[in-house]
Amino acid sequence: MAKLSRILLILFVVTVMIGTSAKISRAQDGGNGDTLTRYAEELYVNINQGLIALEERPLQRNETLDAVAQVIADELEATGSYTSVPPVLADDLGYPRWPDNGQRIISLPYNGIGIQTPAEAADYWVEAIAETLADSKFREIGIGVSNYVAQAGGTVQTAYAIVLGAQPNVIPVVVNDGAAKVYSQEVELYVHNELTLSYETDAITLQRANEVRFANSEADLEQASWQLWDDVNYAVPWQLTEGLGAKEVWVELRDTKGVTVKSVANVEVADPATSPDAATLPAPSPITLVMTYGGDTFTLQVESDRPTVKLQEVYFTWFDDTRAYELENADNLADVNLAEFPTSDCIQIRVRSQQSTIAIPGCATIYLEANEFTEPTQVFWGTEFETFTVLDGPRDLGFCESDAGRCEIRLR
Repeated sequence: MAKLSRILLILFVVTVMIGTSAKISRAQDGGNGDTLTRYAEELYVNINQGLIALEERPLQRNETLDAVAQVIADELEATGSYTSVPPVLADDLGYPRWPDNGQRIISLPYNGIGIQTPAEAADYWVEAIAETLADSKFREIGIGVSNYVAQAGGTVQTAYAIVLGAQPNVIPVVVNDGAAKVYSQEVELYVHNELTLSYETDAITLQRANEVRFANSEADLEQASWQLWDDVNYAVPWQLTEGLGAKEVWVELRDTKGVTVKSVANVEVADPATSPDAATLPAPSPITLVMTYGGDTFTLQVESDRPTVKLQEVYFTWFDDTRAYELENADNLADVNLAEFPTSDCIQIRVRSQQSTIAIPGCATIYLEANEFTEPTQVFWGTEFETFTVLDGPRDLGFCESDAGRCEIRLR
């Protein structure tokens, strides 16, 4: 399959059979195309679900690309084919070009007849171009929907036009599968990146970012800590603020030049009882890390109704100090599945030669040797450090006071 270096916009057209009744026009559909709008929303979510299943980043919907796709969908409705050129439409509608004046646009038409639902159409599309997606720099999507009848009185079919693209310094963050509503504070963030180093000499265009920070508001983002960003781990578990209603998640990326890009995702937390899957979804239970510690011993427990939790990316740092303890990299945890850690167990970190002064009844303790530290009585912090920070991958979960002896942090 040919690869185009400057053009990364994809057009997918599939005509879909939806029945044998009279044609549904925008005028007949309440004058606002509610049915076609719903089809577009369903197709968008189903495409993203397919991409996630293939371990690809889901895409962010873009209004300009929606307009490009709708022009093509309307042409399909009128004639059964299209003549407009997507890159030209994108220019006309103001979709930004890149510093070299190029576009990330490619046309790859697909046609299919007899697929019954947007979900089936999405499955067909995702499978057909999975290899292209794996190598692509697509980040945004536009969807247009119309109806098509081959001959008067004939079968009504739906025509979908799907347009993918990317623009400079726009790095989306997608919550779950991109649906407008979620039914839990616990979500998954899918964070895009600029997957090229082509702009390493451009002072204002982001190249591949190597640092990231997250927050639930723009104000909190300014206070959040920068974390090294391993782009392989683009899926980040996240906790939205409490309560129902509109929520935001802010992400900021920074490259080695110091260029930063902020992104915000908006989503509504709806009543879990109204979820389409409410009958099958278990009630979400919180996960709390409970840390009991002194100078020579650090014990980590989990409070949760879940039988297992993910501790794979949990680590601890001390401000203005090089000391850190990352569970995943501990040699003597090699046989422990931190991705599914039993909540009945705990992890106790101490110098092996020291007798622990902290007893945790009923805890199947795992002992680790903190051999990177030299003073047994100050294994985890020196007296000059008042706090330490708890992180889960790039997420700053909060901080604990070093002399408190006990600290609880919400993980989920």
